[in-house]
Amino acid sequence: MADPSNRAAFAGAVGGVGRVAGGDAHPECAVRLRFEGGCWRRGWRRVRDQLVRLIGGGVLPVGARLPAIRQLAADLGLAAGAIARAYRELETEGVLTTGRRQGTVVAALPSHAPNPLSAAAAEFVATARSLGASEGEALNAVRAHYLGE
Repeated sequence: MADPSNRAAFAGAVGGVGRVAGGDAHPECAVRLRFEGGCWRRGWRRVRDQLVRLIGGGVLPVGARLPAIRQLAADLGLAAGAIARAYRELETEGVLTTGRRQGTVVAALPSHAPNPLSAAAAEFVATARSLGASEGEALNAVRAHYLGE
């Protein structure tokens, strides 16, 4: 069981403004998950990427227990399927393991931490293409938001 005093807050964009997961109600979780809303990326992807960064950065060490899928979903205001997919993706990569008695635990360090900017750009391009936007229109939209217009 992870030490409940070893909690750290981190911000990401998962959904539900200011939702906190893994707090005092979840002493088995080694980190207090804090997510801020406002991102267009899919919930499961945001959860997965945040967990990879936490594990790769040592905030969640090997052996740390994560909250149950339904509990984390409720805490974050996400569908249980989103959390399940994030956990499943990380299990496939060998980063997490799930067992009946111990729950979901960190099994290993990620072999490669994703570049969050590159992942966000790839998802943006896919969305822009699905909307029928040209490259110029997409770049103009990015510039406008980047400059705060």
